[in-house]
Order: sequence, then structure tokens, then C-alpha cells
Amino acid sequence: MSTGVAGGGSCVAGLGPASDWYRNIEARPPVEVVVGTRRFAPRHRVLGEAEAAEVIAAYEHRNRWARPILRRC
Repeated sequence: MSTGVAGGGSCVAGLGPASDWYRNIEARPPVEVVVGTRRFAPRHRVLGEAEAAEVIAAYEHRNRWARPILRRC
């Protein structure tokens, strides 16, 4: 998901903090991320509840097809 910040994005842990990748990134942040031909050193932070709700709402607005799927969870 795009955050509106240049070069920024969001990832959603479908299982929350129990997700393996989430626990891995908290324990040992990656040194490099590769997306297509782009390589960069990532920074991460966990969003608060209000900010996370805003990010999901903006994603739903841009991707109307996803709304029914997201609302089932």
C-alpha cells in the first residue's frame, strides 16, 4: 500500500503480531529490500490504531474491489 510519502509504503500483517514475517522484522530488520529492479535499505515502524485505520481506509478508497474482502476480516 502506498502511504503518500515519497518512496513509502505499508504492509499489513494479516495475522497481526503472530505473523512470522512480522516477528522476523521486529527481531532483525532487513538490511536490504528488493522490489523489481529497485534495491533499498528499509526503515519500519508499527502504526498506531488510528493511523492504521486511515491507511486501510485510503487503500479501500483506491481499491474498491478490496473492500468486501477487508470488511470480512
